[in-house]
Amino acid sequence: MLPSLTPLWFWLAGRLPDPAQRRHMDARQRIAALSRQLMAQWQDGRAAAAAAAANGQPTAGAAGGSFAEVGGGINSSSFLAALLEERRKGGGGGTEKLSDVQVIAQCLTFLLAGFETTSTTLAFTAFLLATHPEAQERLLREIDSAGGAQEAGAAPPQLPYLDAVLQESMRLLPAASALIRSPPEDLDLGDGLVIPRGQFVFLATNNFHLDPKNWPQPEAFLPERFLPESGGRLGPSDPAAFAPFGVGPRMCVGNKLAIMAAKSALVQLYRRFTFSLHAKQRLPLRTRTAMTHAPRDGVWVSVHAR
Repeated sequence: MLPSLTPLWFWLAGRLPDPAQRRHMDARQRIAALSRQLMAQWQDGRAAAAAAAANGQPTAGAAGGSFAEVGGGINSSSFLAALLEERRKGGGGGTEKLSDVQVIAQCLTFLLAGFETTSTTLAFTAFLLATHPEAQERLLREIDSAGGAQEAGAAPPQLPYLDAVLQESMRLLPAASALIRSPPEDLDLGDGLVIPRGQFVFLATNNFHLDPKNWPQPEAFLPERFLPESGGRLGPSDPAAFAPFGVGPRMCVGNKLAIMAAKSALVQLYRRFTFSLHAKQRLPLRTRTAMTHAPRDGVWVSVHAR
């Protein structure tokens, strides 16, 4: 909010950190050190693969041999390997090469984006199911009907109600608080409102997820919205009105991984336990919005073994 004071904030954080800042700085340093170690292993592995290829020896790697497989290091198909390979090629589209610090920053972004948002979504979903026992009971029946653990390599069971519960949870209480975009050209929104080219646009996810123009009964927890049985009567009236991961070519690159992780965790939890609200849980649920949207005081539930 005060970008001109950014140098001051960095100076204060580095010289007068509070306990939370010290923990954050220590964690970032550990991630940076591990990232540099993996980057060095990738470089050594690639050099070894190139030397082996020059001597006519077989090499382990991705299809076409564009990545080197590093034992005990990073997988050839990983996000970090893709960044390093693209940097080795010189980038694309006239972009400059990423520095080591920029590569590490991208890895940190993936780690943060994939951890807090998913865990927050699980907490919000547990809260919503605890406050809607009929929905929790329907979910239990579906999970039980799918049977136990799947064999290795088998396709995961189809759980449409679980999908609907997760989607409705992300609609009502999205972990991503906002989408930020910068239009490449002047954007005419009508009624005389024009957003100039290059101006940042802040889209509050909660606002359009709870807009009664797009969602009948927008404040209600109704997983049926996302089931064929509703026939679209419960919204959304516009497909872009549901965007927990954003929309278009700039939507979250990890959306499929996040959905898979959340669904897997929910199945394992609800196979073993049910949840009800604890006496300490305040209603309505208080949330806070910062880099992400999360419960202000956590979510308090009682856990019951099935």
